Amino acid sequence: MLGSALALALGALAAPTQAASAVDASHAADTASSGSAPAKKASWHFWKSYWHDDQCRSAGKRVLASNPRYMAAACLSGTGTDGKPKWHLYILY
Repeated sequence: MLGSALALALGALAAPTQAASAVDASHAADTASSGSAPAKKASWHFWKSYWHDDQCRSAGKRVLASNPRYMAAACLSGTGTDGKPKWHLYILY
């Protein structure tokens, strides 16, 4: 399935694969590296599922404010492991 393929490409295997289908893999960004270590690409990571979009967006803002390492947040509608509709929070780092 398309969702499974994107989940593999994004490394979001711990997340519900249905939600990973809308995460845009092109949002990968270079992160700062120290010394002579090669630059590391950022990627989207599943964070948590929420029942409502506004709860997901609020949580995304709190996560972004909690650590400068986190670059972006995305809330995507999908189906939870219980088969019910949910909003899945993804963080780019």
